[in-house]
Amino acid sequence: MNIFFYIIVFILILASLGWQFYCLKKMSGGKFTSDYSLEISAHSTVWKRFGLPTVLLIIGLIPPVNHVLVVTALFFFISRVADQWCFSKHKYQSLILEGSNLICNQIKVKIFNLQDLTSIGFSPLSDSFRLNFQLGQSLSIQRGEFENDPLNEFLKKSISLSQFNVVIHEDAKSKIDPDQKEAK
Repeated sequence: MNIFFYIIVFILILASLGWQFYCLKKMSGGKFTSDYSLEISAHSTVWKRFGLPTVLLIIGLIPPVNHVLVVTALFFFISRVADQWCFSKHKYQSLILEGSNLICNQIKVKIFNLQDLTSIGFSPLSDSFRLNFQLGQSLSIQRGEFENDPLNEFLKKSISLSQFNVVIHEDAKSKIDPDQKEAK
């Protein structure tokens, strides 16, 4: 029974790594002309991503040794290292400003017209900005995936391209322009 578990976990991890490699390769292959773009920088904090495998390994090594947890932790370590390698080889532009369009480079490329931007909110639970557009479209931007200064500059440029008076919620305002909080 245990050998089947190990084989299934190994196959699932290989499948997920294969899928991620395919996604990264596809997204890095997209070439866009841009006025301004952002690259994801979340993998620069790679050591934080080893927390769960380390905890699983420590718990698994407490006597009596739990082989399932140890093997799962080792598979997680291997997948994290492989993930880091894939990401370093296939960097891509995640958010692109091209004229008045915001291009979100994902598996399926999404295009938003920034002239229709109506509001920007911030969700502290997910640590993300939410851009809302006139026709009910919305886009969530994870703040932790980008460096603060380029992301704030990106959001300011996005706001300036809107034809509406963009409503910026208080939480978002303090994140976009931290100096504004100090000026009061």
